[in-house]
This record gives sequence, structure tokens and C-alpha cells, in this order.
Amino acid sequence: MATAAAASVVVVFDFDKTIIEWDSDDWVITKLGAADAFNRLRPTMRWNSLMDRMMGELHAQGRLADDIRECLRSAPLDAHVLSAIRTASALGYMCTAATMDGCMPYADMCSWFLARSSGS
Repeated sequence: MATAAAASVVVVFDFDKTIIEWDSDDWVITKLGAADAFNRLRPTMRWNSLMDRMMGELHAQGRLADDIRECLRSAPLDAHVLSAIRTASALGYMCTAATMDGCMPYADMCSWFLARSSGS
């Protein structure tokens, strides 16, 4: 049962290279087969523009958002971080994951970890 103090605390974890043991952008691009285009374009583009272009490349190859979600589900997790998140959640702390675009909503993070936990 969450205490009043725990309910007022938010625990934020960095996503890339912390929760997952890889940069998630690089993971998706590599695993979905667009690394050659990525490596060719990387020296010529800023990161956000590059990632927009890569998402376009993946879409042109017929890849869907579900393919990206499934790819991220296969990313290696740091067992110690996963354990820390489970412990903090069990103690009633609200946990969230920091991303370049802000924070992953709590409900999305919980769903993501529950899905990952069932396979671990």
C-alpha cells in the first residue's frame, strides 16, 4: 500500500542506455534494416531531421508503428534497472521514463514493463 509520502514522489528513469541497454533510435534503425541509409545520411543531417527521414524510409519499406513497438519490446533491458523500477512501483512511487520528447506517460510505461516482465 502506498504511503502519502510515496504517492507524492515521481521517480524518473532515463530510457536510452539506462532502461534499455542501447540507444532506442539506433536499435530500431538497425534491427529494422535501415542502418545503411542511416550511416550514409548521419554526417549530413541533424538528429531530429535524420530520424524523421529514417521513419519515412521505414514507412516506404512497408514498416508500421507496430513493427517499431515490437522492435522496442526486443531491446535488451538492464535487469538491475528493471528491478529498481519494480521495487519503486511496489512501494507506491510513480515511475516514468524520460525520453528526448519529454516523459513517457506513466500508464504507457507500466504497460511496457508489464509486457516485458511477462517475457523475462
